[in-house]
Amino acid sequence: MLRPNLTLLRWKSKLRALLFKDPMESASEKDRWPEFGVEFLLELGLALYQLGAEQMDLPHNFTLGLLCWFAAIGIGLRMFWILPWLKSWSRLLKAVICFAVMANFIALEYRPVLNAYKRTKDSPALLPVELSLGCSITDLPIIVHPDSPIEIMLLNPLMTHRKGHEVPGFLTVGNYGSKDYLWPPEQARIKGATSAFQAYRCALQNSGPSNLAEIVMGAKIYYGDNHGDNFDVHVFEVNPLAAGNHHTFYVVNQCPIGAAVILGDSATLHVVGESERRQVPVSTRGANPVEGFLEFFPSSYRFGMPCSAEEARRLMK
Repeated sequence: MLRPNLTLLRWKSKLRALLFKDPMESASEKDRWPEFGVEFLLELGLALYQLGAEQMDLPHNFTLGLLCWFAAIGIGLRMFWILPWLKSWSRLLKAVICFAVMANFIALEYRPVLNAYKRTKDSPALLPVELSLGCSITDLPIIVHPDSPIEIMLLNPLMTHRKGHEVPGFLTVGNYGSKDYLWPPEQARIKGATSAFQAYRCALQNSGPSNLAEIVMGAKIYYGDNHGDNFDVHVFEVNPLAAGNHHTFYVVNQCPIGAAVILGDSATLHVVGESERRQVPVSTRGANPVEGFLEFFPSSYRFGMPCSAEEARRLMK
């Protein structure tokens, strides 16, 4: 009877050590801190990848994201387990806390993860879109060919508005005659005025295989010495734009003050074959070195339209 009792006591002792033994007694706090630091960096890296994968265009999908979550949970539990400040806690207490944390996490995240999986599984793959915008300096007047209207974004403080107030569209200039037409006409030119940096010719290119529609882009416009948040907003729409085609428009300064335009680097559009609109980046690869920044000198033409409220009131008298 004595030998079986001794065996039972040894097993009880091992079980007690497993459940209640101080897990830190085999390693000093100094030995644990480097491991804790490495695991913290791994946890931070996983979190940053999850948060920034889409913004930085890194490879990511539902399965990879789920694996990252599991890895992050495992590392987090391990960090909690070896935290030197909790070395007096027993293994049983730590195990109960870890189980409670895991159960709550699963209860909270099960349904959102399942719904995300269903959306990923059921949603069709997005069609590829490759959109670019390039602008280059051009001379005035612009030649308008018969039955070939041109579209112009006019820079005029009375036609654009402060941040948050958007004005859509282009001015369309048509030629319904049989000969080429010059816009603006030569008689509107101011004698002795410089003709440099008066207009830009821009081309929105659809280099992808998808047909696009309702392409909406925006531009910030700074008049005179305005800078920072003191800009006007102009929004324009191109519709449609078939695969492999481009849409040409002009940006022209209409007023006797300098101006600068920053074209947007993204567009909201509808891809033919998809049910919802989406936002896509617009590149400037292969464009003129000015790319999305256009600088204008004061206009050397009189367009016959006021550029300020005072001028408008004067013309109305």
